[in-house]
Amino acid sequence: VSVLAAFFHMVIFMNNEKRIISFPAGKTYEHILHTSVHAHPIKRGFPKEPTSYVMFRKSGGEMEYLFRVKKTVDFYIQDLLSGTVSLSGIDNAELEQIKTYVLERKDLFGFKYLTEYPYRFYLLEKAGILSPPLVRTPNIQGYCFYKQEDVIYHI
Repeated sequence: VSVLAAFFHMVIFMNNEKRIISFPAGKTYEHILHTSVHAHPIKRGFPKEPTSYVMFRKSGGEMEYLFRVKKTVDFYIQDLLSGTVSLSGIDNAELEQIKTYVLERKDLFGFKYLTEYPYRFYLLEKAGILSPPLVRTPNIQGYCFYKQEDVIYHI
């Protein structure tokens, strides 16, 4: 076990974090890497509670990075676009980071629910490179959880 893996194990253990969410990213994968933001609607079929760490699956199910969730914020995309979003819990730099993500994603891929549901935004930082990459076979369309011990040996 590498020093980084041991450190990661200790941090997760201290946070009582037993699970890591893996989200399907598909064609939004590069966009997530570029902006260090991920978002999903807060509705049935999506996680109710965030975890401290997340991974993203490419179209083939491959996961290359482990991300630490620095912060999550929930609001309607339409409120962000109209300038009426509440700044509670985020600073201006984080808001600009989220705006960049939303505007670029809106132009590249769109959003399925602009007004029907609020979205949960994850502000991310890379916590580790998975080497070898972790691969979900078969790759499922929804999110799934991994146990920390299934991820730690890939760091």
